[in-house]
Amino acid sequence: MKKKRVSFIIYRLAFLKTLGAVIDECLSRGHYVNIIYDAVGKYSKSGKTELDQSSFSIFKYGNLNLIPLIDINNLHELICPITDVLVHQGFPLGYNQNTIQEIDQYKIIKKKGVPQVGIMSHFYDNCILELENYEFFDKTCVLSKFSLEAHQRILLNTCSDKNERVYLKEKIQKVFSNVKITGSALFDYFNTIYNCSPLRSKKNIVFFAPKGFGHPFYDLVLYRKSKYYSFIKSILFYNGMYRKQIFHEPSLVNFLKILYKFSINNNLDLIIKSRPKHKNDIFNKHKSYYTQMIDGSDDSFYPNYTTADLLQNARLAINTRTFSVLEAVVAGVPAIYFQIPITSKNNAPFDTELMNEYVKIVRSSSDNSLFNYTGCVWKYSWKESINILNNLKVNDFIQDPNRRKEYVKYYCGIDERPAAQKQADLIDEFL
Repeated sequence: MKKKRVSFIIYRLAFLKTLGAVIDECLSRGHYVNIIYDAVGKYSKSGKTELDQSSFSIFKYGNLNLIPLIDINNLHELICPITDVLVHQGFPLGYNQNTIQEIDQYKIIKKKGVPQVGIMSHFYDNCILELENYEFFDKTCVLSKFSLEAHQRILLNTCSDKNERVYLKEKIQKVFSNVKITGSALFDYFNTIYNCSPLRSKKNIVFFAPKGFGHPFYDLVLYRKSKYYSFIKSILFYNGMYRKQIFHEPSLVNFLKILYKFSINNNLDLIIKSRPKHKNDIFNKHKSYYTQMIDGSDDSFYPNYTTADLLQNARLAINTRTFSVLEAVVAGVPAIYFQIPITSKNNAPFDTELMNEYVKIVRSSSDNSLFNYTGCVWKYSWKESINILNNLKVNDFIQDPNRRKEYVKYYCGIDERPAAQKQADLIDEFL
């Protein structure tokens, strides 16, 4: 195959979770690879994260052509003259001016005849897209069979007109015929650490810290300072929402104290895994309740991934409303999921009918769901979390390899071939 020019858009280093292995795979096939990166920290949807050329010194199969992006309005001028196919992570989400300008640039690039491949992340971001958004991509890579089935259900359930629903179903099938299930290149790395060390040698419990914002339950119950203060706040600002839970369900501090006791009783270290955007005040105030905290400020994303390295030594993963259950299952770690009673995302600009349906379907914890899968993910309510930790032992949680195989295929798109290879195959179709 003749060498061709493949361009990737990188707005922040976390994009390398999804795209890093694909970039290396393209380099290994001899393609010229361009990285258009956000050099001013302006276009990331997660705050300022300035990148420079040293951010991309981690690829092993060749040299990259690094191109700084200063102004989003010049994106097409940077890309079109040097690109045979453009690859980017997902689709721009949100309603800010940067997003509108970015979409306009993709339209110009499309008109100029540059094929575009969209690679969705490992957290079902395709499921909150309107169907027409797929039309920006000549090909789209999605995570799994579940991600497509869930998106179809979400779109149909939010269509109130019966006649329109028949037409919509036909349109969905047509659009999805141009979508490829590939899995995520991130999970390629998690898959390699599966069973790489015997269970008896694993010394940690990893608790994935919940974020401290975005919903009243976090504010009133999880991160409460006092029961009475939260009760008054509930009455004054939230129409009495969660007033009963305030008095009958544990706060994060209550939970953390018992979880640490649970880890000691099982001769394991307790590692807290958080992220920079989460509120870590409680963890900083209660350092005696855990062994170590990884706050995410120094996370690596490629070729090694900090969370995967933590799970490699984990005997158990504890989750509350986080997709890290997927990572735990792929890595071969039994996962406990404590269900927080949130039925709506409830934070603008995504408090829409589409998003609310997404929460009901994708975040369901019914039997055999992503968050409740016998032999892989053990689901309990947040209300009973203290009782569970006081009465169960680590050895009560052993992953079933057959159930894992079913789970990772349906929910994570994992099969015999690495996702990065399948995604690079799709890119090669345009070259």
